Amino acid sequence: MLSKLFLSGLLYLPLTASAQIEKSFHQIIPIEDAYIIQFGFNNYEIATWSGTTVMIQSSIQLDCCDLTMLSHIIQTGRYNLQPDHLTGALDIKVPKRPALKIKGVECNEVVKIKVFVPDTYSIEKDNQCILRESPMTEQK
Repeated sequence: MLSKLFLSGLLYLPLTASAQIEKSFHQIIPIEDAYIIQFGFNNYEIATWSGTTVMIQSSIQLDCCDLTMLSHIIQTGRYNLQPDHLTGALDIKVPKRPALKIKGVECNEVVKIKVFVPDTYSIEKDNQCILRESPMTEQK
């Protein structure tokens, strides 16, 4: 009897459990002539790498759709960061996004961002990285 109850509980589990789908993608942002890289957002990890561009690794978790739909949402550019090349600086921002609703239900979105900057930049406080051999480092 106990095994039948356990088995019937397993059959109803998919109906009550809420799965969270996760997918990661990368975005490459050219630096051009920037000696300062600034980030207009918080809550991200930062590391250096041997590349010559900024690489963004975004991990998206949604609780309201399947992997195919999440892939489509990512391809529409919803989670792409916006680079702004200023004179001597690169400013990277998160665009404003309206709440994501699927079939009238608001989705819970979790976005994790890891930023990789070239190892020729030093990681500073205040959400910026400075080129090691730049006019900014000479002023210190």
